Amino acid sequence: MDKPLALDVAAADDVVAAVREGGVASVTYTTYLFQPDVTRWLERMRALAAEHGPWEGAIARWAGTIDVPGNPYGASAWRRERGGLWDTGPHALSILRELLPPVERVSAGRGVRDAVNVALEHAGGAGSALSLTLTAPAGAGGSFATVWGPGGRHDLPRFHGTPQEGFTRAVDQLRECAATGREHLLGVGRAREAVAVLAAVEEHLARPAGERTTPVPRR
Repeated sequence: MDKPLALDVAAADDVVAAVREGGVASVTYTTYLFQPDVTRWLERMRALAAEHGPWEGAIARWAGTIDVPGNPYGASAWRRERGGLWDTGPHALSILRELLPPVERVSAGRGVRDAVNVALEHAGGAGSALSLTLTAPAGAGGSFATVWGPGGRHDLPRFHGTPQEGFTRAVDQLRECAATGREHLLGVGRAREAVAVLAAVEEHLARPAGERTTPVPRR
């Protein structure tokens, strides 16, 4: 499956139910989690957390440049409508969820064009922040993530493979799950979790500004 699994929680629940009732395997293709450079780094981060203690926080920026001429997603109607929150958000969440516990509470604010800045409270007390956009100016796109805690501070590496190679790995893993009956960690359950977070952010942003922000006093 591609990300996001759905654009609201009810629709995501329908997909989860269909997968469960059908007894089929599922894998959601989130690009970074099928690249060896990234998966090796995540394994090292998990080892450091096991040795020194859980990660305490993270920050991630995922920025697309959909308005730049030649962008292959420039004509994507749903991306234009839903923005970076729903297109780049699943990518950022896929990395943070590998490092931190599930998200329990969210708050968010709007930035320039479609930009959304999100604060996440995770189970157990860890916190993280996301900056998401699809309309970054030319030269200002790209993605990064940093995690910190007792094991130090570490930056997500850039991967050297291609999305197509990663997709091939996702298909291979799906076939293995179908053959063995093993449930993939990146199946519908994890994908539904991401939809729930993004829907909560969207709900927060729909509130009047006075109900979700505190104005800074001026002279």
